Amino acid sequence: MSWDKVKIGYRKFQIIWLVCCVLLLAVCLVHANSPDCRDNDILLILVMLPLTFPTGWLAVFVLDWIPWSANAYVHLPIDWAIFFIAGCVQWFGLIPLLAGIIAKRFPQSGNAD
Repeated sequence: MSWDKVKIGYRKFQIIWLVCCVLLLAVCLVHANSPDCRDNDILLILVMLPLTFPTGWLAVFVLDWIPWSANAYVHLPIDWAIFFIAGCVQWFGLIPLLAGIIAKRFPQSGNAD
């Protein structure tokens, strides 16, 4: 498999990841103060944890230090932003950096397609 195909697949993954994160925030905010949906903060955390794994666990520890607000329109975007930043650092910073290091250390020898 060529590196160009890997880069295209990774770019698609990044777009899907961004769309999932933004849709999750939108769904949680639309139903933020609905009496039927009181657990939007739990939904946000339970969905963002796998999307940002393993750096999402760092976000959980950061959330413990932030005072909780009774207003869902305040604390949901803050919680989401902390997870989103952790995921962006991971998926758009650390993973490409590691992929570049691996590509330099193990150069592709010929086209094995």
